[in-house]
Amino acid sequence: MSKQNLIMKASMALWLGVAIMPISSYADVINDSDQTIYVKPESSTKPVEVKKGEEYKGPQDGVAANGKVFKNIDGSDVEVDKHGTAKVIQKNPVRLLAEEVRGGYLEKSPDKGWDPVFSKAEQQAKKKLSNG
Repeated sequence: MSKQNLIMKASMALWLGVAIMPISSYADVINDSDQTIYVKPESSTKPVEVKKGEEYKGPQDGVAANGKVFKNIDGSDVEVDKHGTAKVIQKNPVRLLAEEVRGGYLEKSPDKGWDPVFSKAEQQAKKKLSNG
């Protein structure tokens, strides 16, 4: 196989891996922080509270932690570390690349379905400011 054909096939596999993803997430969110975090479930707009040291199991879109909202792609585990930083736990390199493109911290709510989790993040940020 020529180098050009190999590059073309690898590029196509990467593109398909990013474009064709499962429609729901069955990954976990692990809260290793000292704070309560809020998970945005895949099929609901109501944030789910996850206390320190606890875990959320089930389809989810993202998490509010430390006054910020983090979006993850379907199928990625998310860990909120002791500093309140959300990090993706993903072993598949194609999905990890997709996470770089489609996931990460959000500056504003992408649609009304995200508004409740953004409200929780605002509450977290205000509490953090008042605690100094």
